[in-house]
Formats: sequence, structure tokens, C-alpha cells
Amino acid sequence: MAHKKILFTGPECSGKTTSALYAASQWNAAFVPEYARYFLENSEGLYEEKDLRTIARGQIRAELMAERIHEIIVCDTSLLVIDIWMLERFGMSLWSDEFQPSHMTSYDQVYLCKPDFPWEFDSLRENEHDRLRLWRLYEMALIKMEVPIIHLSGDLSQRKQIILKNSLIST
Repeated sequence: MAHKKILFTGPECSGKTTSALYAASQWNAAFVPEYARYFLENSEGLYEEKDLRTIARGQIRAELMAERIHEIIVCDTSLLVIDIWMLERFGMSLWSDEFQPSHMTSYDQVYLCKPDFPWEFDSLRENEHDRLRLWRLYEMALIKMEVPIIHLSGDLSQRKQIILKNSLIST
């Protein structure tokens, strides 16, 4: 069975979840949610640096479990999100002996979601005022890792068109 692994990444409130859910429904794919949300909801939003490593392990486990069962998986985040989060919050990188940037090359397709619409409150979100600066960090990191990017921007209708136009999945 030929597996496909698609990623939606970018800063908070950039449309990752909405876009990933749409793509998963269009492609009859498994949706791999953001493990951080599950972890933080169960810790009342409190976390330390070591917790981000736990979140990274949880994200990897969720992807691996989905890959074992499904031909196509759509991921609502990646280790890059956790790396940038860790750099911003604690001044240190996630990348280590345990977590490698090469994990980012395991995706067959990467959509980088631009935060070009109004921020929406969510008790787990932290960066209302600098989403565009963070988006640039994502873009620079992906370019440095030589990961091909599909830029996802505009309103929901425009994003849906970009997703379908660039799809690796035959529908």
C-alpha cells in the first residue's frame, strides 16, 4: 500500500486544523490531531520545557499509529511547531539526539498556513500579536531544511482551492 503523509503547519490561529480537516474529508484520509491540544487541555494549560518533549513524543506516536492503519494521513501539526514554540518560550531548540529536523522530510506534502485573517481567542493560544513574525520563522526553517512548501493563504474558499489544486491524492 502506497502511503501518503500530508502536513499542515504554521503558527497558531493560521487555519491548520480547519484546512487539515477539510483535506482529510476530501481525501478520505485519517486526521492526526495536534497532540499538544490534548496534553494542554489535560494539564489545564500549564507546561514546562520538559512537557514540550513529551508533546513531541505524543505527536510522533499519533502519526506512527495512523500510518500503520491508514493509507493517507493528514497531520494537523509537526515537530517544527514544537521546535519554534520551544525556542520562543524557553530559548532552546527541540532538535536533539532524540528529535531530528529530518523528521520534517517524512511528509509527502507540506502546506504552510499563513495567519492572514483575524486572530480568534482560544485559552491555549499565546501569540495574538506576532503571528506573521512566527510564520516567517516557519517559512525560513522549512526552506533551510529544504522541505518543499505549498503556501496556504486567503479565505477558506481560496485555501480549499489551493489544497485541491496541489493535491497528491487522486479523488
